[in-house]
Amino acid sequence: MKINKFYIVRALTKVSITRKVALFFARLNSKETHTSYNETVFDDLDISEAQKDLRKQGYAFGVSLPQDVIAEILAFCKENETIVDFDKTRKTIISLEDETNHIGAANYKYTSTYQKCEAIRKIAHDPKVVAIAKEYLGCSPKFVGSQMWWSYPKLNDKGDKIETPLYGYHYDIDDLKFVKLFIYLNDVDMERGPHVIIGETHKSKNLFEIKNRRISDDVAEQRYRNKVNIITGKAGTGFFEDTFCYHKGMHPNKRRLLLQFEYAVNDFGNHDNE
Repeated sequence: MKINKFYIVRALTKVSITRKVALFFARLNSKETHTSYNETVFDDLDISEAQKDLRKQGYAFGVSLPQDVIAEILAFCKENETIVDFDKTRKTIISLEDETNHIGAANYKYTSTYQKCEAIRKIAHDPKVVAIAKEYLGCSPKFVGSQMWWSYPKLNDKGDKIETPLYGYHYDIDDLKFVKLFIYLNDVDMERGPHVIIGETHKSKNLFEIKNRRISDDVAEQRYRNKVNIITGKAGTGFFEDTFCYHKGMHPNKRRLLLQFEYAVNDFGNHDNE
């Protein structure tokens, strides 16, 4: 019988002591697979500040993507298809000018972003990004992949919002330890489904958190009121996050374009560009 290492890791990760022991041995066997480029696109990014904030609160700001790099990525978006609501048999090109949701889906995801777009490769191999990931993970980071998608309001035939787990609080268990870089590619205010994170919930999980990987907005408000951070910003605004923290995207009233990069201790091949 074939052993699925990913599911074993998921089981170990929720409990702090087993996670620490497994991390110790995983780091001993870690090998460098993701080299960095020589030049950064993030001139103002402070590596030390980002590392400190990530350790303390589970997220870090200070990322600002230059306009020329944004333009290069948007040019990619203009010419490449997206997968409609995770169904690989349904594909469409999204207009950058027309916000009308002609198909009515909630998620439109680009494929093979790393392979097809040099600007995305520059970010994935950026020396500052790789340095932050390496320090946070405690070993040479595995680049798990890049993903980019449009989020639209999920509406019924009457135009009312539909409840969907796409926009609910949860935490990820992608590996023993992992970190993501998110970048907004359009201006994101309260209308456009900003990302929300509950700080300091990445360090260890209590019994309630072990049993409840997903929680409601009411529970989040009751238990973590002072740690909830709603992240808005102009196109190019980015942030690092350990999504072992509770987090969500707010249900958008208008569309949002988000770019994500993930680095981890292990790569199980479960989070590719498709």
